[in-house]
Amino acid sequence: MRSTVPIRQGRMRPSVQRRRVQGRRKVTLGGKLLLLLLIALLFILLPPLLFAGDRGSVNLLTHAAATGRSPIEVSVGQGQADAPNPTLKVYNTESKSLMELDLEEYICGVVAAEMPASFEIEALKAQAVAARTFVCRHLPAFGGQSAGCPQGADACTNYAHCQAYISPEKRQSNWGAQAQANEEKIRSAVEQTRGQVATYNGELIQAFFHSTSGGMTEDCALVFTQDLPYLKAVESAGEEGAPHYQRSVTLSAQAFAQKVNAALPKAGLKADALQEQVDASNRSGSGRVLQLRLGGATMSGTTFRSLLGLDSTNFEISFSGDQVTILTHGYGHGVGMSQVGADAMAKNGSDYREILLHYYTGIAISTLG
Repeated sequence: MRSTVPIRQGRMRPSVQRRRVQGRRKVTLGGKLLLLLLIALLFILLPPLLFAGDRGSVNLLTHAAATGRSPIEVSVGQGQADAPNPTLKVYNTESKSLMELDLEEYICGVVAAEMPASFEIEALKAQAVAARTFVCRHLPAFGGQSAGCPQGADACTNYAHCQAYISPEKRQSNWGAQAQANEEKIRSAVEQTRGQVATYNGELIQAFFHSTSGGMTEDCALVFTQDLPYLKAVESAGEEGAPHYQRSVTLSAQAFAQKVNAALPKAGLKADALQEQVDASNRSGSGRVLQLRLGGATMSGTTFRSLLGLDSTNFEISFSGDQVTILTHGYGHGVGMSQVGADAMAKNGSDYREILLHYYTGIAISTLG
């Protein structure tokens, strides 16, 4: 803001030379005093005028022209109590009906459904921020693009499409004697992060998360084809005791060959020649299988995982007699935040910001405004 104050100068009437000179001196001196006074006033008054009401507001999605997304306003340093809490239309895939929920109430149901309430509070807070970021990317209230949910909903309860959600009534039923304590813990995690989202270069991130990484997360470009700078492979320590850290699946060689051949006829697998026909050595830096050679054809690790219902694409295949054993590491697609890893970090003293900054490289934590 630039402030310009005009100074009016009076014209002197003709007079004697001496009087005219003295008059000029008086006007010049008076002008200087007035100018100094105005400058002093500007130094006092201008900063409050410039910064009144400005609490660090920044414009999200500064690359809107490149991304095709609308700008979203975010305030860094704004009080969480001031964060917007719009009403969402959520499609319930079980009842096939629409629910109307406030954003923060919806996040409570998502966190309760997506992460065990027994996890550390800092892990739950990280989950709340990730869940809020995920849904806000699709909210018109923040300039997001529709998620394409049934009946024009902002979100749905299908975890494969949006995020899982569980109602307060079902939470109470599922938790039993721990219902009150768990509910208070979940709500505390959501309230303490109210309105907070993860951003990268002023844009809401794709806040992918998964159950268990198996020791290292995966690069987004190798799973979802989109190369995002904040979704890179990172180590995820402390997961060794998780239920899905390692699991094995055993099936007969005949069943293995039949399943693969049905999905990929060109493979031509034979039950008695699998060891020579199957090669899963094409892997990413995190250890996940990128592509398998199956007889006379190839299949992506992701497709193979889906075909056999495996926990992850990080697996080894071994053959013994007429048995095929597949040992998997981790659970889920492996991109973004590992929930088990987040809990391990929290147990080791990390707060939710440190957790998020670890799994989402180079992001910032901002508050919706």
